[in-house]
Parts: sequence; structure tokens; C-alpha cells
Amino acid sequence: MQNSDPFDELLKRHRPMVWRMCWISAHGNYERCRDLVQEVSIALWRHFGQLRPDPTLPAERAWGRW
Repeated sequence: MQNSDPFDELLKRHRPMVWRMCWISAHGNYERCRDLVQEVSIALWRHFGQLRPDPTLPAERAWGRW
């Protein structure tokens, strides 16, 4: 069995939330939404080691808001 990358697991688990947030920000424009999802993924990857949970948000969503 292969070990999973924590970042990949985080993205897989929260893909629907990321897509919804980007869809809303893109005002329903599919191509813009895809671009935003990619931008969010890259930004999270770059700062993954610095992510800190926000105690005011449910733990499952805190990283995305950050």
C-alpha cells in the first residue's frame, strides 16, 4: 500500500467545497471557476505548511477560508 500525500488527501476530501466557493466567486462561469480552483490549489500547496485552523470555523472548512 502506498502512503498518501497529506496535501492530496486534503484536496480530495474538500474538492466539493473548493469547487462551490470558486463557482460562487466566478458567478457561474465554468472556465473562470476552473481557473480559480487551480489558483486556490496552487496557493494552498505553496502555503500548506503554514496553514493554521481558524477556531471560529468548523475544522473541516477552516483551511479553505485561510
